[in-house]
Amino acid sequence: MAKYECAVCGLIYDEEKEGKKWEEYPGDLCPACGVPKTAFQPYKDPVSPKRRKVLDLHLHPVTVHFPQAFSVFMLFLIGMGFILQGSLKTDALTAARVLSIFLPLSVAVSIISGLLDGKNRFKRLTTPMLKKKILVGMLFFILSVGVLLVLVFSNLQSGWPAVSAALTALCVLCSLFLGYKGGRLAGTIVPG
Repeated sequence: MAKYECAVCGLIYDEEKEGKKWEEYPGDLCPACGVPKTAFQPYKDPVSPKRRKVLDLHLHPVTVHFPQAFSVFMLFLIGMGFILQGSLKTDALTAARVLSIFLPLSVAVSIISGLLDGKNRFKRLTTPMLKKKILVGMLFFILSVGVLLVLVFSNLQSGWPAVSAALTALCVLCSLFLGYKGGRLAGTIVPG
């Protein structure tokens, strides 16, 4: 089965996925950009099959959602700890404590999958944007360990809730930065 690419917008028509040959495709226009069907050319993947197989697993894009969700939800739960009273306050802070155990683990898995993805996508980890992502990812990990230590080993009296909220807010900022930069890199693959 062959693949064809629109020379204008880059849409790839895969005969195998579509279940019909290109010649049988109904219509005379590209379904994405509307140029004539004659703008399509045979497509050859510029990435080796071995690299494509690893990249198509989407390990990093999947794993990054866990620390993002954990940090945002923890910030919400800690914020609820300032508002709620009694057993609800205790329950919110207990849930935040439980999530604080999984946050550093999920950040570590995201860093490892990001290093694997970066190595496969760019063949090296020394590009300027990857260096920034690695540094912010390490900061995110350090902050997440700090949140864990504060939430699990303090009694959350006096100023400790404010410290845990500040550290968690910094974790959220790190995850926003990493998500933004990662989104810009998602479709980028060095040929070969």
